[in-house]
Amino acid sequence: MHFAAPVETEISGFVVWRSFRGATTRPNFTILGYLSWPSSVYAQDAHDACVIAFGCRGQGTQTAPVRAENRVAFANLRGVRDIYFSAACGSVYSGSCSPTSQDVQAAYLVQAFSADLRDVSNPVASDVGGTLTDPGSHDGVESLSYNARDAGSGVYRQIVELRRQGSDAYAPLSNTVVDANGGMCREIALPGAPARGFAYRVPCKLQASGAVDVDTRRIPNGRHDLRVSVEDAAGNRSTVYGPARLRVVNRSNGAGGPALLGAPVNGTNASDHARLRISKRTRRSRRLRFGQRLRSVTTLRDEHGRPISGARVKVLERRRVPGARWHVARKPLVSGSGGRLRWTIPAGTSRTIRLAYKANPDNTTYQSIADLRLTVRSRTSLRADRRRYRTGQTIHFSGRIRSRPIPRGGVLIDLQAYKPGTGWVTFGTKRSSGRGRWRIRYRLVSTSGTVRYRFRARVRQDGSYPYAASRSRVLRLLVRG
Repeated sequence: MHFAAPVETEISGFVVWRSFRGATTRPNFTILGYLSWPSSVYAQDAHDACVIAFGCRGQGTQTAPVRAENRVAFANLRGVRDIYFSAACGSVYSGSCSPTSQDVQAAYLVQAFSADLRDVSNPVASDVGGTLTDPGSHDGVESLSYNARDAGSGVYRQIVELRRQGSDAYAPLSNTVVDANGGMCREIALPGAPARGFAYRVPCKLQASGAVDVDTRRIPNGRHDLRVSVEDAAGNRSTVYGPARLRVVNRSNGAGGPALLGAPVNGTNASDHARLRISKRTRRSRRLRFGQRLRSVTTLRDEHGRPISGARVKVLERRRVPGARWHVARKPLVSGSGGRLRWTIPAGTSRTIRLAYKANPDNTTYQSIADLRLTVRSRTSLRADRRRYRTGQTIHFSGRIRSRPIPRGGVLIDLQAYKPGTGWVTFGTKRSSGRGRWRIRYRLVSTSGTVRYRFRARVRQDGSYPYAASRSRVLRLLVRG
């Protein structure tokens, strides 16, 4: 049996319920080996087979597997990445004995096993946005979305905390699983297992998209501090958003809700507590290539889960650059019989799409908002003045950025070459013009023989450029020394 710790983790302890049998009644048939230990177990005590085998306490019983005589535990381990269980008959070093009638010299049976994993890497959040991050006052249901990744046990829970005005401590508003991962990302209880136990080596997704909703109508008016965190399966926590000041201004209509001017009339089953939900297939945060369109499906339902049909929902968008404002993206969408809003979002820049619903068109606030964050990769062309060169000649690279608009000061372009054993290496950097054109020259100086080189251009990400970083197609050139 072999148990390997996931990437970026190590084994700090384990418990195994085992029994073993062999061709004779001697107790030291089964040995345990550790790999990735600074020194081998066998070298630590090479003269005591019982310590090596930890079998001196008895062979255990196969009739009642999870019993005290079968339990063996190790704790406070360091540097262990793999555990191997193996069986040996007779002397650990000679390995000689007579087979049984079943031709079994030694058998090691593992009835149950649990490992304590040490995960020291924290999850990392990116692409954070939503109505909760907007400046100014907040009322009604506000949302926040983000992407998270983890290098060890996986992205597990998202925690929303609030420190109310006049309070010294944060109190939890919600604590939910980011992505159930098909039921794998769920804590279980096993005998001898730690409090935070899972049935899988990597129970949760290493990359997941999270979304939280905060109903500010349940929070007193005033200035509070909000904090949103994400936790991996090992309990390591990182801040997604905040601590940030949250100014709640829910204008009362006599029931503690937001200010309304009329009865709910926008659609069948219209409700002041309606909810817009982006489908799991669409997801609240998407990465797209330049020029790609996206089919979006959002559902509008009331607080009882009934679809709201025939409702007009406003569509807004805002580019992902500092100071950008919301503007109308298109004419309002109208929900179908199942409360679904279908729309093929046209190609464009990195931006946030917002669907906003009012139960009554005259209301001063939206009763539900759903944000869809789109991250779009930029695009540039890459060409050379010829395909074949000799050492000493100069290659004239050029290209044009296709993804617009482009900042007046241009965007940085890195020219890279592939080096075997190292990967892509940057050897030239140039800023494009405001029209997206760029040129880089490179003189060949050290080629011997005939070599086919691979080049590519990388468009860097810029705070004033509403696109994500990208790479061009690979250009192959032949060079003779």
